[in-house]
Amino acid sequence: MDSEKGLQEKLRMLENGDATEKIEIIDSLLYEEVTDDLVAKVVSQIDFNDRGVANSVSMFCIFNSNPNIAKYLIPFVSSPDIFKRNLAGDTLIKMGSKAVPAIIDYFDDKNDDDLKFIIDVAGMIGDPAPSQKILDVLKVNKNANVILACVEALGNLKYENSIPQLINVYDMDAFYRPTVIEAMGKIGSKDALNFMVLMYDKEDEITKFSIIEGLGSIGDEGTFFFLLSELGNTTGPLLHALIGSMYSLKQRYDFDIPFDERMKNAILKTISEGEQQYKKAAVHLITAFDDRETIQTCLKIYGEDIELDETIKPKFFENPRLIYPYIAELLKDLPHNLKGLLNLLKEILEYEAMMGSISVSGIDLRDFTDTFVKCLESPDEEVRKISIELLFGLNINTAILFLDQMVQDDDIWNKLKILEYIENINHPNVDKALQVLSADQEQMISERASSVLSQRNNTLN
Repeated sequence: MDSEKGLQEKLRMLENGDATEKIEIIDSLLYEEVTDDLVAKVVSQIDFNDRGVANSVSMFCIFNSNPNIAKYLIPFVSSPDIFKRNLAGDTLIKMGSKAVPAIIDYFDDKNDDDLKFIIDVAGMIGDPAPSQKILDVLKVNKNANVILACVEALGNLKYENSIPQLINVYDMDAFYRPTVIEAMGKIGSKDALNFMVLMYDKEDEITKFSIIEGLGSIGDEGTFFFLLSELGNTTGPLLHALIGSMYSLKQRYDFDIPFDERMKNAILKTISEGEQQYKKAAVHLITAFDDRETIQTCLKIYGEDIELDETIKPKFFENPRLIYPYIAELLKDLPHNLKGLLNLLKEILEYEAMMGSISVSGIDLRDFTDTFVKCLESPDEEVRKISIELLFGLNINTAILFLDQMVQDDDIWNKLKILEYIENINHPNVDKALQVLSADQEQMISERASSVLSQRNNTLN
């Protein structure tokens, strides 16, 4: 602890110093044992109206061990200055449980705006100590924003004793219902689960959506079969959420998914139309199906998300001969996931080559070639690169025919790849391409092409 003289000097500097001096003093106290007087003076510097000073105060509050810091900080949540108010709230959250006693003491005689703010903060801290205090506010407060803040916080704090009051709020107004359901899903008690299932058939789609998501978090075996029974009655986003929740319950309890036509259709709709989180659940459930529709649906989303790709990719390697026609058909229209499909095709071909033979039929080869040639005009240099590689790998004669177009590529690495393919090929089109590349503006390209031409001339002589 500083001497009395040193303490008075620090207090003087905090009172009269400029921003740089204040920051230096505050930073020096970060891990020091300090008196309440010094804490009060440090925290009051939020009012200095310098953000650098305010941020140093925040760091002091978070890291210093004085147990009374939050008591001096919390009045700033009532500041009319939005920066100071938010800084105080963010700092209290980062302080965690040591801020909770001051938060609890600050509940009394506050206006609705301040109540909502500190309840939000308490919910984000996650310490259950303020739960009863928040429940008491919920029982008497009539402000919609405060009510929603209480409901959300009680969910975050997993306060089971709040279930009866949450049910009361649920019955007060449909406006509160999705938030109540979300809170019950976080609380996860048997009473919450039973109430959610009971309310499902009576609710609108927004509330049903919240119920389905909550059941995926807290459901049991009975919930799983309840969701299964709703499969045929559910469409759109509700269906996607239902598939997501069924997958969550399957993962948690190792339930068996019935692989019938109804389930397949629900999964495929989710893969085609659902948000990414539901697509990820759906693709994990698709492994039992190998029909044309399933393969095509999976191919249509390939390349959108790495996690999705890694989940469905093994299905494409099981029987490449069956996969090639589907890829060829999709590639004809240059789909949005063109790059992903080209990369997939390249991987499958490399896999087959490694296994000893490539099973592309003549019809598929022709369709692939047509697509690769079209892709030589793509604005995406990677699409052009893969197409060049696939043309030389699958149909070298066609690749040579289109060399005049390839060498006009404006990407240096693509031209280097072309040189790599043609340097050992004897053909008039290759010679013309080398002549063009030997005059390229990129020195690396022109020198390498000239070197290949020179070696050819020496061989001829």
